[in-house]
This record gives sequence, C-alpha cells and structure tokens, in this order.
Amino acid sequence: MKKPKNRENPKDPFYPREKRHVRGMKTNKNKKNAKVHPALIVGEKKKKFISMGMTTTAPKNSKQRKKVIPLSQLSKDGKKSYLLKHIREGNKSSYSIETYPEYKFSDKEHAEIDKCVEKKRRFIHDHEGEKRSSEKKKDKKERKNNL
Repeated sequence: MKKPKNRENPKDPFYPREKRHVRGMKTNKNKKNAKVHPALIVGEKKKKFISMGMTTTAPKNSKQRKKVIPLSQLSKDGKKSYLLKHIREGNKSSYSIETYPEYKFSDKEHAEIDKCVEKKRRFIHDHEGEKRSSEKKKDKKERKNNL
C-alpha cells in the first residue's frame, strides 16, 4: 500500500508551504523554439503538477493588477517579477526535472499564494463528482437519441 503524502487529507493535491518549489515550465513543447518559464508548483496529482505561472510583464491596468501578485525578488535578467493568480494543471512532462532553489518568497507573498490555493481547493471540493461540460453534452445526445 502506498504511503499517503505529508498532508492532513491524503486526497488533497496541494502542498504545504514548505514543499512548494519553482520549476521551469516548457511552452510550445512540440516546437523547436520552446521556451522555459519559471512556475511555482503548489501541488501535484498522479501525472500532473498544479502550478502558478511567473512573468515579468507588468500589468497595464487595474483589471490586470488584480490577476497578479507582485514579487519582491527580481527575475534573472533584473526585471520586476509577478506571480499569476491563475492556478493550472499540466502534465509533469511539461516541467523541467530540476528545481530553481534561488526563488524565495516572503511571508506576505506566501499569504497571497495561500489565498489562491484555498480558493482553488474550495472550487475543487464544491465541484467534486460533477461531470465536465463535454460529458454533459454526450449524456444529452444519448438521451435525445433514446427518445
């Protein structure tokens, strides 16, 4: 039997603060000019990482400012960094094997990250067991064909 991960709830896919880390996430991985952007890994499922992307593109207006967390640490090229509040899942093959230990987050930044993770955790919990829209469409077609 597999030992549950170091979490209160073994079904909870999110890491505690101490286990969060930064890895490179490949974009356009099927193309020759694939780029690697840092991403904060906040959890994992069987074959996927749950992450928040990082960018150096400054928000242009107030609507965009609500979607990013400004980071105190500068990027490798000296630009101001931002953490995107959007949490996404991606195949583990899309992420680099090595981690980036040079990325550190302040307590204030961790608190903001915790808010985003908790929001996603509640969303997953509230929609647990629901069918996806594609599955709903298939069921609707089957019912229609059976009439």
